Amino acid sequence: MLRGRPDGIVGFCGARIISSEAGYFVKPTVFVNVKSDMTIAREEIFGPVLCVIAYDSEDEAIRIGNDSKYGLDAAVLRTDLQRARRVASQIRAGRVVINGMTDDPHRP
Repeated sequence: MLRGRPDGIVGFCGARIISSEAGYFVKPTVFVNVKSDMTIAREEIFGPVLCVIAYDSEDEAIRIGNDSKYGLDAAVLRTDLQRARRVASQIRAGRVVINGMTDDPHRP
Protein backbone atom coordinates (compact mmCIF):
# COMPACT_ATOMS: atom_id res chain seq x y z
CA MET A 1 0.00 0.00 0.00
CA LEU A 2 2.76 2.42 0.84
CA ARG A 3 4.44 1.75 -2.53
CA GLY A 4 2.38 4.62 -3.94
CA ARG A 5 4.31 7.28 -2.08
CA PRO A 6 7.36 7.23 -4.39
CA ASP A 7 5.04 7.86 -7.37
CA GLY A 8 4.47 11.35 -6.01
CA ILE A 9 1.02 11.07 -4.49
CA VAL A 10 0.49 14.49 -2.97
CA GLY A 11 -2.25 13.88 -0.44
CA PHE A 12 -3.57 10.88 1.40
CA CYS A 13 -5.14 9.98 4.70
CA GLY A 14 -4.99 6.84 6.77
CA ALA A 15 -2.14 4.56 5.62
CA ARG A 16 -1.28 3.77 9.21
CA ILE A 17 -0.61 0.27 10.43
CA ILE A 18 -2.13 -0.48 13.81
CA SER A 19 -0.93 -3.44 15.84
CA SER A 20 -2.76 -5.08 18.69
CA GLU A 21 -2.88 -8.44 20.38
CA ALA A 22 -5.31 -9.56 17.68
CA GLY A 23 -2.84 -8.78 14.86
CA TYR A 24 -2.02 -5.98 12.47
CA PHE A 25 -4.60 -3.76 10.82
CA VAL A 26 -4.49 -0.90 8.32
CA LYS A 27 -6.62 2.19 8.85
CA PRO A 28 -8.96 2.95 5.92
CA THR A 29 -6.85 4.87 3.42
CA VAL A 30 -7.65 7.32 0.61
CA PHE A 31 -5.00 8.26 -1.94
CA VAL A 32 -5.71 11.41 -3.96
CA ASN A 33 -4.00 13.02 -6.97
CA VAL A 34 -3.50 9.52 -8.38
CA LYS A 35 -2.75 9.11 -12.09
CA SER A 36 -3.78 5.95 -13.92
CA ASP A 37 -0.15 5.02 -14.72
CA MET A 38 0.97 5.02 -11.06
CA THR A 39 1.83 1.76 -9.31
CA ILE A 40 -0.86 2.37 -6.68
CA ALA A 41 -3.49 2.52 -9.46
CA ARG A 42 -2.16 -0.36 -11.57
CA GLU A 43 -1.56 -3.08 -8.98
CA GLU A 44 -3.96 -4.82 -6.63
CA ILE A 45 -3.94 -3.51 -3.10
CA PHE A 46 -5.39 -5.59 -0.31
CA GLY A 47 -6.95 -3.62 2.50
CA PRO A 48 -9.38 -0.79 2.98
CA VAL A 49 -7.83 1.39 0.24
CA LEU A 50 -9.33 3.79 -2.31
CA CYS A 51 -7.43 5.57 -5.10
CA VAL A 52 -9.06 8.70 -6.51
CA ILE A 53 -8.28 9.37 -10.18
CA ALA A 54 -9.67 12.64 -11.53
CA TYR A 55 -10.95 12.97 -15.11
CA ASP A 56 -12.04 15.85 -17.35
CA SER A 57 -14.61 14.16 -19.59
CA GLU A 58 -16.92 11.17 -19.67
CA ASP A 59 -14.82 9.60 -22.44
CA GLU A 60 -11.68 9.95 -20.31
CA ALA A 61 -13.48 8.35 -17.33
CA ILE A 62 -14.46 5.38 -19.51
CA ARG A 63 -10.88 5.07 -20.83
CA ILE A 64 -9.52 5.11 -17.26
CA GLY A 65 -12.14 2.59 -16.16
CA ASN A 66 -11.13 0.20 -18.93
CA ASP A 67 -7.37 0.66 -18.47
CA SER A 68 -6.85 -2.31 -16.14
CA LYS A 69 -5.75 -5.89 -16.55
CA TYR A 70 -8.12 -6.93 -13.75
CA GLY A 71 -11.61 -5.64 -14.59
CA LEU A 72 -13.39 -7.68 -11.95
CA ASP A 73 -15.73 -5.06 -10.54
CA ALA A 74 -16.52 -1.44 -11.36
CA ALA A 75 -18.85 1.27 -10.13
CA VAL A 76 -20.46 4.27 -11.81
CA LEU A 77 -21.78 7.04 -9.57
CA ARG A 78 -24.13 9.59 -11.19
CA THR A 79 -27.29 11.48 -10.36
CA ASP A 80 -28.53 10.97 -13.94
CA LEU A 81 -29.40 7.26 -14.00
CA GLN A 82 -29.84 7.07 -17.80
CA ARG A 83 -26.38 8.58 -18.31
CA ALA A 84 -24.93 6.25 -15.65
CA ARG A 85 -26.32 3.23 -17.50
CA ARG A 86 -24.82 4.48 -20.77
CA VAL A 87 -21.39 4.88 -19.16
CA ALA A 88 -21.66 1.53 -17.34
CA SER A 89 -22.44 -0.24 -20.61
CA GLN A 90 -19.03 0.88 -21.92
CA ILE A 91 -17.00 -0.37 -18.95
CA ARG A 92 -15.32 -3.75 -19.50
CA ALA A 93 -15.65 -5.50 -16.15
CA GLY A 94 -17.13 -8.67 -14.73
CA ARG A 95 -19.71 -6.62 -12.85
CA VAL A 96 -20.61 -2.93 -12.96
CA VAL A 97 -22.76 -1.43 -10.22
CA ILE A 98 -24.51 1.91 -10.50
CA ASN A 99 -24.70 4.14 -7.44
CA GLY A 100 -23.97 1.16 -5.24
CA MET A 101 -27.07 -0.74 -6.39
CA THR A 102 -26.46 -4.47 -6.43
CA ASP A 103 -29.71 -5.55 -8.04
CA ASP A 104 -30.30 -3.07 -10.88
CA PRO A 105 -31.93 -5.18 -13.63
CA HIS A 106 -30.71 -2.72 -16.29
CA ARG A 107 -27.01 -2.87 -15.44
CA PRO A 108 -24.69 -4.30 -18.11
